[in-house]
Amino acid sequence: MVTFRGEPNQLVRLNPPIGLLKYVRFDDKGEYTTENERVIKRFHHHFDSVPTPDKAPTPDMTDDLEQTFETTEPTKQWRCDQCEFISDNKGVLLKHKKTEHPKE
Repeated sequence: MVTFRGEPNQLVRLNPPIGLLKYVRFDDKGEYTTENERVIKRFHHHFDSVPTPDKAPTPDMTDDLEQTFETTEPTKQWRCDQCEFISDNKGVLLKHKKTEHPKE
């Protein structure tokens, strides 16, 4: 998390928008705290930043992050119709088909 400092109640228009985020408003103290990496990259060029050690991820948040990585889907495997070739990349499979099984 990073806290940026600007004018109190300053409204910042993000052009182009970051996802659904079109505007950002600093609070009454002139601070805006975010975890969004894309917002952080844009704001580092225009505003002073202060790391926020007091808002570090809690153990509950890290457990959720580990669970999301464990539940990722396995990679899809592509099989050749004419032989036993198997690939994780569809482009590699198409190259194999073109070189090993050309049309007559």
